[in-house]
Amino acid sequence: MASILIAEADTITTGDLNLSQYSIFRDAVMLNSVDTEKLFENYSDIEVLAINKLALNNRVLDKLPNLRFVQIMATGYDNVDLEACKERGIQVCNVRDYSTDSVAQHVFALLLALTNKVEYHWQMAREGIWSREPKFTFYTPSIPELKGKTMGIIGMGRIGHNVAEIALAFGMKVITYTRSPEKIGIQEVRFKEMNELVEKSDVISLHLPLTDDSQHLVDQNFLGQMKEEAYLINTARGGLIDEEALYNALDHNHIKGAGLDVLTKEPPKADHPLLTLSNCIVTSHMAWASLDARKKLIGIAIDNIKTFIDTGKVKDSLV
Repeated sequence: MASILIAEADTITTGDLNLSQYSIFRDAVMLNSVDTEKLFENYSDIEVLAINKLALNNRVLDKLPNLRFVQIMATGYDNVDLEACKERGIQVCNVRDYSTDSVAQHVFALLLALTNKVEYHWQMAREGIWSREPKFTFYTPSIPELKGKTMGIIGMGRIGHNVAEIALAFGMKVITYTRSPEKIGIQEVRFKEMNELVEKSDVISLHLPLTDDSQHLVDQNFLGQMKEEAYLINTARGGLIDEEALYNALDHNHIKGAGLDVLTKEPPKADHPLLTLSNCIVTSHMAWASLDARKKLIGIAIDNIKTFIDTGKVKDSLV
């Protein structure tokens, strides 16, 4: 059997999943993120490598002369030099669609945290603020209802579709900008050009890949077109947003708030400006990581690795 190494194992489980319970991984070497240098020092002869965000380029691949198959434990593959892998005859697979429901759920977790401020009100109850009130109720001003508001979705892939369906269940109006409007597939969702979507939306949720064209899509001009009472949600890629422009827009209350699960550099520095704002919620790139999503991720990855070991090739190789 081919030698298997799982790098960044701690990104797939924090103890709630036992990877060694899967027979194919029983004899696999598992390294945590801080130990990846050992990959080159002690395990340069491995044939099958599972990674998450580890960069695989010519310099790295030169140190792994026996590598034949790379399983990316994620959907994105911008960290892997596919051309370099192709030149070496290394097959590469990612895992698609495993976290669709998980990410869509997190979009609304961020939105509801911004609007209903459940954590804040719970903290006020714990700290005795509510107990000292002369009246029966305590709440922050201007909590909006989502019903009747307009959700603007930029990018209508599988996650965008799920977000649209949840928004419709809340009674929201849904508009979208997508390069393939003929594939929207939901009757109630209306296509809009980008500028119109930005101007009309009460909530904008980003669901598109990071490319040269989409880099800093959300810039000063974009933010300047948004409603003052609008919210921005990003569970896609940090580079879609000019973070300095977003900080300025939030700091000056040009938009109501932002919920971000991704940043340009991850993890961020402790003094990252967006972490200092009360109207910006930042979570730790974990929208994808529900227990159910990670189980799906592992299941698909195992099928790919088994297929490669049994047949020497996989149907959905990226190269």
